Amino acid sequence: MAKKFEEYKKEFATIKKAVTKANEEIDKNSRFVGQTSQVIKEGTKELGLRIQKIKDGGVTGKKIDDFKGDAEVKVLIKSIDDFMKGMEKELKNIEALKKNSFVKTVSQFWDFKKKLIDEIASRKKKKSGVIKIDSKSLPDMEKMLKEVNKYIDSGQFMCIDGFTPESIDTHRKQLDKWIQDEISQSKDVKLSKFQQEMDTQGLSHGNLNKNLKKAQSAYKSILIECKNAQDAIEARKNKDLMTAKVNVVQYLKTLDSVITPYDRAIKDPWIKSQIKESKEKANIEKSIKAMMTMFTSAKSEVKKIATVKL
Repeated sequence: MAKKFEEYKKEFATIKKAVTKANEEIDKNSRFVGQTSQVIKEGTKELGLRIQKIKDGGVTGKKIDDFKGDAEVKVLIKSIDDFMKGMEKELKNIEALKKNSFVKTVSQFWDFKKKLIDEIASRKKKKSGVIKIDSKSLPDMEKMLKEVNKYIDSGQFMCIDGFTPESIDTHRKQLDKWIQDEISQSKDVKLSKFQQEMDTQGLSHGNLNKNLKKAQSAYKSILIECKNAQDAIEARKNKDLMTAKVNVVQYLKTLDSVITPYDRAIKDPWIKSQIKESKEKANIEKSIKAMMTMFTSAKSEVKKIATVKL
């Protein structure tokens, strides 16, 4: 009997290992899609700036096809398309995993639980029968069943059991919207002299360090709230999850408000020239890059909890 219990123990460990691997694949997919989506969005901003220059030259148009005759626009569109193809490949891969290994693992888990329940029931029946069957591992089996029931509500198992891959069509529709927004807003992309002056003030050593610290504080708070959300998911505490989500939105808004002027500044040719000539060039570029990295990372972490419902 002890030998059979060891077989159950080994099977449960194998299933948990498969669930962990599936979670790793889901996390990898989430990071890749989130980062790629951000890169694509930045690409559409570059496209918008180029379209503004074309409009300044007298070209008019309301659709992307009106500007495809420009060589730089063609290059930018090809780059965006390449990233979209990479995202599509990744989404097809996670979709295949969902339909095959993920479904198989979940099915194995439920089959395993049923076998365990039946085994426990069988041993109890034999123990109470005319022929007494010694089953020293019965308590261990019952303890394992409690662990199995608890595992059902774990964050890892819930993640794989309820996982739904994103659709490439959704991302393509979002891309079309981003591009159309850039075309519609391109006449306003150029910064006014006042905006340039305000943004360059933000590049001063004192203001830059102050804003970097503010961004770091908001980013740290976002990570803490995302951890609180994950803990709430694990503990099945919906109220705590909702509180963490509300807090995370506020900190993300703060981070966005700090970073937006710098994101806008480094896209403007005049301000870029000022940075290039500045003695603080290395510090400015390093600080802005750090803030952009924090923003990308923060959105990736927030995405993991955004759609979770208990």
